[in-house]
Amino acid sequence: MRRNDNGTKARIAIVGAGFAGIAAAVTFKRHGLTDFVVFEKSDGPGGVWWDSRYPGAEVDTQSHVYSFSFQRHEWSRSHAAQPEVQGYLEETIDSWHIRSHFRFGTKVDAIRWSDEHSVWLVKTSAGEEEFDFVVSAVGLLNVPRYPDWPGLNDFQGDVFHTSRWDTECRLDGKKVAVVGTGSTGAQVVSRVAAVAGKLYVFQREPGWILPKTIEVFGDDQRAKLSKPWPYRLRRWKAFLKVARDAKGGDIYVPNSPANEAAVARCMNYIEEAFPGRPDLQKLVTPTYPYWGKRPVMDSNFYKALTRDNVELVPSAVASVDESGVYDANGTKRDIDVLVLATGFRPAQILSQLPVFGRGGRSLQEEWGDEPMAFLGITVPGFPNFFTMYGPNTNGAVVVYLLEQQAKFAARSIKLVLRHHAAAVETRRSYYERYNVWLQKKLSGKVFDTTNNYFRSRSGRVVTQWPLTTWHYWALSKLLWRLSSRLDRGATS
Repeated sequence: MRRNDNGTKARIAIVGAGFAGIAAAVTFKRHGLTDFVVFEKSDGPGGVWWDSRYPGAEVDTQSHVYSFSFQRHEWSRSHAAQPEVQGYLEETIDSWHIRSHFRFGTKVDAIRWSDEHSVWLVKTSAGEEEFDFVVSAVGLLNVPRYPDWPGLNDFQGDVFHTSRWDTECRLDGKKVAVVGTGSTGAQVVSRVAAVAGKLYVFQREPGWILPKTIEVFGDDQRAKLSKPWPYRLRRWKAFLKVARDAKGGDIYVPNSPANEAAVARCMNYIEEAFPGRPDLQKLVTPTYPYWGKRPVMDSNFYKALTRDNVELVPSAVASVDESGVYDANGTKRDIDVLVLATGFRPAQILSQLPVFGRGGRSLQEEWGDEPMAFLGITVPGFPNFFTMYGPNTNGAVVVYLLEQQAKFAARSIKLVLRHHAAAVETRRSYYERYNVWLQKKLSGKVFDTTNNYFRSRSGRVVTQWPLTTWHYWALSKLLWRLSSRLDRGATS
């Protein structure tokens, strides 16, 4: 392993400056690993929170949980909106004095392991550099899903994806179609409905929705909650609520008491939201179990559907022409603006980042259509390489899981340095046994009950964690040392 000019033994590349990349950067600094570079293709930090600037963008979970344990913030709301979340990440970078480590506007094109020198060659838009370790922090929600409808390119009006929102496009008084009713679509619809002349909401399949009660904090409450112990208490209460709702993972089991209770809460909300409107009640009621698709937390979407200028189209888009959109029944709606709330491609993990490990074997070749990793972090044959928010780590308290993954990587790097080894990678036996165990835990869960983004093209569930946050925390602590295999080969 190379010794750098500054005397340290570990030069680390972090790819991505969203929550994952920042969690890694701060964690490494706290562990004394200070020679790292964070590459980010965008012009600033935030990842999905940099990209997603559509009206109504905000978190689904409480701000005190959707944040780092090492960085308090004087939150203005119980569920922060996009500008505050992105500002929080800027604040974290500056608070920990790590901004000089970030290279914004620099895209990583490929990563290749050198068997001869035991280093990673990281090719970026600015050139190629050598690193001892690489952390992929590109996330799951980084590749927008664009539909392939016939005629889409012929449309003469404005068209854009919600993660590439056109801030120059004025929607006031216009005829707008929003395609998609997931979390993003629900947030967009309530805002667009207030200004559009006519809004068509295309719903291929309804999702389970629960109201989100947003608490706006006054000055005194903000000051109080910014202090250490009140902040921690609020955070722990939010964690406990998540744990209670999950019921030890039973929430993911079809027909379980926890799942049925969630369905009942959703049905009550539908009845309350649409009194005297059995037609709308029927259209927004799913036929699959709770969590068959990612549930939506929103208190305004149903209200928007009752507006006179809003029409819910219970159908997928079939095609587009110069002036409008056709649904699956052949009915055309003339529109001025087409908004694609069609989500991302989370099951195609690292599809945009070519990674080549030992012997030049690519990560995509290793995975095929079924991405998998030990705890979602490491893959045999890819030494000194760590993924954050990797396969099967979605669904729990994500930011907390990211911190555990960053600690796993930091401990592994320090293990290499302590033993003067060339590299560390996961033992294949543990990798294979872990994924057999994981698939057993995923078997019979709700994730297989419907068409969703959880599954790869092979049908395997590759995004979701089937248990609780606490289960993941315990496993990441217990299995780290057992699974690690040091390579004590020649160094250079």
